[in-house]
Amino acid sequence: MKLLFEKRLLASAVLAITHSALAQEPPSRTTIALEEVVVTAQRRDQSLQDVPLSVSAFSADQLSQAGVGTLVDLQQSAPNITLSPTRGTNSTLTAYIRGVGQQDPLWGFEPGVGLYLDDVYIARPQGAVLDVYDVERIEILRGPQGTLYGKNTIGGAIKYVTRRLDGENELALTSRVGSYRQRDLTATGATALGDSLYLGAALGSFKRDGYGDLLTFDAPNYDKEVVSGRFSLEWQASDALWLRLNYDRTRDYSNAKGGHRMTVGAISGAPVLDEVYDSRAGLDPKTTVDTEGAALTAEYAASDNWTLKSITAYREGSSVGPIDFDNLEVNDFDVPAHVDDRQFTQEFQALYSGENWNLVSGLYYFDGSSGGRFDAILGQTVPGFAIGLPIDWVPIIQTTSGVADTRSYSAFVDADYSLSPRWTVTLGGRYTSDEKSATVFSEQFGNFSGDPNDPFRIPIALLSDYENSRDFSEFSPRLNLSYNASDDLMVYAGYSEGFKSGGFDMRGNQAANPQTVEGFAPETVDSFEIGFKGEFFDQRLRLNAAAFYSDYSDMQVVTAVGFSANALGIQVPVQNVENVGKATLQGLEVEAVAQLGLNFQLSATLGYIDTDIKEWLSADPDNPGQVVDLADQRDIQNTPEWTGQLALSHHLDLDHRGSMHTALSVAYRSAVQMFETPSPIDEDSYALLNASLVWYSPNDHWSLSLHGRNLSDERYRVAGYYFPDTGEGEVIGYYGAPRTVSLGLDYRF
Repeated sequence: MKLLFEKRLLASAVLAITHSALAQEPPSRTTIALEEVVVTAQRRDQSLQDVPLSVSAFSADQLSQAGVGTLVDLQQSAPNITLSPTRGTNSTLTAYIRGVGQQDPLWGFEPGVGLYLDDVYIARPQGAVLDVYDVERIEILRGPQGTLYGKNTIGGAIKYVTRRLDGENELALTSRVGSYRQRDLTATGATALGDSLYLGAALGSFKRDGYGDLLTFDAPNYDKEVVSGRFSLEWQASDALWLRLNYDRTRDYSNAKGGHRMTVGAISGAPVLDEVYDSRAGLDPKTTVDTEGAALTAEYAASDNWTLKSITAYREGSSVGPIDFDNLEVNDFDVPAHVDDRQFTQEFQALYSGENWNLVSGLYYFDGSSGGRFDAILGQTVPGFAIGLPIDWVPIIQTTSGVADTRSYSAFVDADYSLSPRWTVTLGGRYTSDEKSATVFSEQFGNFSGDPNDPFRIPIALLSDYENSRDFSEFSPRLNLSYNASDDLMVYAGYSEGFKSGGFDMRGNQAANPQTVEGFAPETVDSFEIGFKGEFFDQRLRLNAAAFYSDYSDMQVVTAVGFSANALGIQVPVQNVENVGKATLQGLEVEAVAQLGLNFQLSATLGYIDTDIKEWLSADPDNPGQVVDLADQRDIQNTPEWTGQLALSHHLDLDHRGSMHTALSVAYRSAVQMFETPSPIDEDSYALLNASLVWYSPNDHWSLSLHGRNLSDERYRVAGYYFPDTGEGEVIGYYGAPRTVSLGLDYRF
């Protein structure tokens, strides 16, 4: 049945030759041609159809019409991507594109998909599940972007772009109410403070009760409570000089998500709950995730051809919250955690645009620090006489803390040259040099209270205590050749390299694995892509397709997750971050949209990826000191073989009563493996059905919307924990949103 569905999905997508209903705006009332989409994927304004890369773009109107709430909703609308909140959190982002990403949000471990807010790189995943408001468009770039966007974009990049101000007085108010007492309010506005000085602001409050309950605390689970704001000041100082000052801040007070325990409690004997959104998590769920940043952008038109640009930015964040690994009332494996980060970035660009060639070049500097502490309350005890005390038992706690610092320098150039009216060659390269340093400390101790903050401590075992530093460097080239077969058809082929820097495992257990002090090396992806972009039938059909092949080398993977006994027989959590081996990633992507008459759009996306791990060198658990190749027992995580979406939208002119936009879509994902090894939390294939209905007033000042998402109420896992070495095993699942319906009212002046 699954194979038949996949074949039908592929056949429907190819025969219909369509694209996601999100991919284009509805047509005007007087034309049936598709509208042009402008993107900045190559760091300059271009038509989407002129960019020889795989790019998906979504405008503000498209996002609003589809009821997109956060970045993770876009997982349904672009091929071969995975976007989800990290296990147990509401706002920490896990992102994978074409099989490359990073699941571990620990400080010192960097993501494999770059997130950019108005050209400012956001280095940490905490607070990165951005709510979608005050946005001009969102772009998703698939494949390595190492030349133009730098390290940590080996899977791709996501660009959240806010709009420039134009001096017009504007006000937009939006309210949303819906399932689980959803209560969203946003207000955006802009005004002119003078002839060339403009002020813009946006405020948002996003609240929702839980999909389930945290039974131990009689509190909501999977709830949401986020307050966010953005401010911008723009000054057209002269015809040549433009300045923009941005500030944004977001605070997330949502409860930590309790997971669904899929096995009986090994200690308590607690049975499996019937409702997957309910949890018996035993740690206080209160969390605070606070992120903020400011950026100053300056653009200077030095001549008709040259533009100089500077982007100076500072960001910082703090995340305080619990991680209940066992999700039981008892303290079997509970971790209160605290993470802080800050970053300063400076980028200078020199852009040239001429008759036959275009150039983007620049220098980039990153100075960042990320650190924190977490305390594993292990729920174990040790006999008092074993540590020289005249008492029976002492509770055990393991604490880990440290700081990871990074300084990064890079220089880049990317130029395309028109060899003839039809042929264009692009050549680029980026050199990156990273300086990494880390301080890592971990110990086990006992006390009488079981409170990790109790100043009275009985030392039991020192697990890690070291400082170290390493330097990494890499040259990331890019080569692309495109051919305009006609005014409406471009064919291209290209090669690009992505680079993700090395570092240190901040959870590394030095006592169990002395090699952890040396850290881990960078990983790279060498990617080849061929594709075409075309518009046909008088621009009523847009069809973009690409095939890719990638060599993934020196993969950074968290291995050997489990427990081992120390000299006292106490179970100690042990993991290693290692460069385990190599893999190949190859696949196809199709995005298309067809305008059917004046009012209908039929659309589809399709993604296919074949992943094959060629080498996985790891310690042999049966022969200490020996290394074995476990490639035949591993696969790439968070990467379904098939992804796709089919959609139909309709735009109806109601004359003096306004207009109506209607959309129906189904998004499909095949089975997915949550970790590199098969586990009980792996998810089967599923499909999500969504529908939208939006009415616009005749003057477009008012709109009324009704959105339904996951209308078939599918239960599907998006993340989890699996610790097979504890009792009956810790098997914990976290789930995507159930069926929700929302009603919105918008006013624009």
